[in-house]
Amino acid sequence: MSQPARDKIRNIGIISHIDAGKTTVSERILYYCGEIHKLGEVHDGMATMDWMSQEQDRGITITATSTTCRWQDIWINLIDTPGHIDFTIEVERSLRVLDGAVTIFSAVEGVQPQSESVWHQADRYHVPRICLINKMDRVGADYRTVLKQMTERLGARPVLMQLPVGEEGDFKSLIDLVDGCELTFDEGALGAAVACVPIAEEHREKAAAAREAIVEAAADWDDELLADFLDGKPVAAPRIRQALRKGVLANALFPVFLGSALRNRGVQPVLDAVKDLLPSPLDMPPVPAHPSADAAEEVLLDCDPDGPLCALAFKVLSDEGRKLTYLRLYSGQLKAGETVLNTTRHAEERVARLFRMHAHKRERIDLARAGDIVAAAGLKEALTGDTLCSARQPLLLAGLTVPEPVVSLAVEPKHVQDRDKLLQSLEKLQWEDPTFWVREDPDTGQMATYLVTADEVTYYDGGRWPNWADGQGASLELRDPRSDNDTPDAWADSDESVKSTWEPFSFTIEANDTRYTHDQISVFGLMLLNRGEVLLDDLSLSMGRGNILTNSGFEIAEANWRRLGNHVRSFATTEDSRSG
Repeated sequence: MSQPARDKIRNIGIISHIDAGKTTVSERILYYCGEIHKLGEVHDGMATMDWMSQEQDRGITITATSTTCRWQDIWINLIDTPGHIDFTIEVERSLRVLDGAVTIFSAVEGVQPQSESVWHQADRYHVPRICLINKMDRVGADYRTVLKQMTERLGARPVLMQLPVGEEGDFKSLIDLVDGCELTFDEGALGAAVACVPIAEEHREKAAAAREAIVEAAADWDDELLADFLDGKPVAAPRIRQALRKGVLANALFPVFLGSALRNRGVQPVLDAVKDLLPSPLDMPPVPAHPSADAAEEVLLDCDPDGPLCALAFKVLSDEGRKLTYLRLYSGQLKAGETVLNTTRHAEERVARLFRMHAHKRERIDLARAGDIVAAAGLKEALTGDTLCSARQPLLLAGLTVPEPVVSLAVEPKHVQDRDKLLQSLEKLQWEDPTFWVREDPDTGQMATYLVTADEVTYYDGGRWPNWADGQGASLELRDPRSDNDTPDAWADSDESVKSTWEPFSFTIEANDTRYTHDQISVFGLMLLNRGEVLLDDLSLSMGRGNILTNSGFEIAEANWRRLGNHVRSFATTEDSRSG
């Protein structure tokens, strides 16, 4: 494939609750774009994007998978994300680098719990969206209820772009409200042939009223269109799309399309909307970066191939024991064989090869430019969230929000000679999954692994807090509050049986020098637990007798640490040898 123009690129993802039809939609997109020549179904384990054997066996998407395809004159970098809550990090890291998304809802189940989760994740990264209400052919399908739920549960303003002809089992075609025609899909050609025919007489009045609602929504973003609308003048389709696009880019309007991907109906209009309504990299605001982690100066990066190189590593795969790193380029150009600076890890690395990914297949390329999503081989130090740039102009991008582990499991090798192999295997799992943590229990020698589940919940196990990041951060040893004159109220009110079993314990708080993120503080919980009982339920009050956290990035100053007073026996800051 040749290099596309930046205004023709669409970096989009497919997001939804599990079983809403994401992978089925992705399969149709690839088929109608000519990237594949045979449709594979999820229930048969033959879908292109579900390439892992575990995905094929279970019929679910486990890992975010990227591919590239063309629709008309645009170039689509597509990421199909999982819908299950256990794999929420895959959605998080994908949305961090995407410019737009297609959100899919089931016409039967409507807005489901994970629908809300992924919607709010997209809100956090300001990702413009269009929507598809899928499974319109199913018994119980009701697009009106889904629209109502989008408004009430998501706080969104949906704009219905189509009307169905037939409902549930009788669903057969769609009325395009903007162009004013009925779209029919040739079943013999697996929906690839789409015809635009006049709207039947019995649907015209309803279609006219629905089109007026679209024009009204578009008029909020175009004063001239508003004037024509109020004067009762006809408004042409291109003007409507242009105004709607402004609302979509502002995350204020969410056009809604209808379809049944499994029955090969309604996917092509979604592709047209990706072209007409979702942003290119040039439409996105400049990306802020910093010369270093401590620098207050901010550099705004435009999507310019002639600008300084700046790319974010948003995903790492272990490929036959070697790393395959997925990159989003925000500025500059990257050539195969080039040496770059990993600003996050303060290390220079060589990009041996570059690829465009098609699920698990690779297309080798020599050059990637601003706006591209590619994969790189040869990067040995890079992990999810790292910034790659030119050594001549160091830049650091914001990382991504990673949920904290809440479930632990002790593992040990069957034989002593397998210990090194176990460590290597766990390390490779850590490459791929930033929510997977490993520490060695100093007493038992077992490896404790920490995994993410549905929510970010404080986890406590047997009096020990997880030793995050191998001792990076601040190590505190707590005194027995029974010996303190100024004991916390929570301890004073505790049951005597709890007091008699309390033992001091040490824990380590993950930190970057002395800077804490909100998520790290929330997982720390601002509480200390002993066998399920809250001993100190407010760290800043019970331990510090004052606020130890400032409003500037939750930075903890040395003077504030001293306020921990009687409840701290010793305090030491340790340095991560890997970052210097």
